[in-house]
Amino acid sequence: HHLVGAAVCGTWGTMTFNVFSLSCANEPYIYIATYAGPAFTFGLLWVGASMLLSHSSFTRHFGFALIIAQIPWQRMIMPFLRGNDEYYASKHLFGATGATYWMVALIVLAICLPPLISACRTIANKPRAVWFAGALILPFLLWAPVYALFEYLLLQRQVLAETIIGVPMLAIVNFVATAALFGLTVRFIEPSTAQVRRDAVAAAG
Repeated sequence: HHLVGAAVCGTWGTMTFNVFSLSCANEPYIYIATYAGPAFTFGLLWVGASMLLSHSSFTRHFGFALIIAQIPWQRMIMPFLRGNDEYYASKHLFGATGATYWMVALIVLAICLPPLISACRTIANKPRAVWFAGALILPFLLWAPVYALFEYLLLQRQVLAETIIGVPMLAIVNFVATAALFGLTVRFIEPSTAQVRRDAVAAAG
């Protein structure tokens, strides 16, 4: 949203953890920025799905995690409730009609379902449906309160609210911390062959 909005308007807008605001009102071009967020999410869904085809166990695990991280169930449900960026931009461009409603809902389903089906099929644990449901919902339940807290601290308490190119410092700190945490934990997605061998030798000894 933020990067495309700057490209459309020519100057940086502002953003929080949940909302972005543009620096211009150049309709209908501003809705390109609105579509940009879902488009990025959909792209990552399909990148994750392509990774499931890899011969590398690590890559398949990473692809599964990439799919789940996009919270695809939320993207599929919200258009039916007339929410999310996809429906918001479409109703302004094409009108808040029944045709627009169903067009958005069905297109989002068509985009999201194939990667989800592929991810579900890769689960070896039984019962598969329970594991898949847990993978879909548990990350959201764990992290939604955290980002709600960040939004409160930013907007209500003005914690690290100073911005760089329209991005609050609190969001930048969160990004850096998340990247560092990923770097520390990525090896647990799938241990390397060498590490597995060392663990086996240690266990045997």
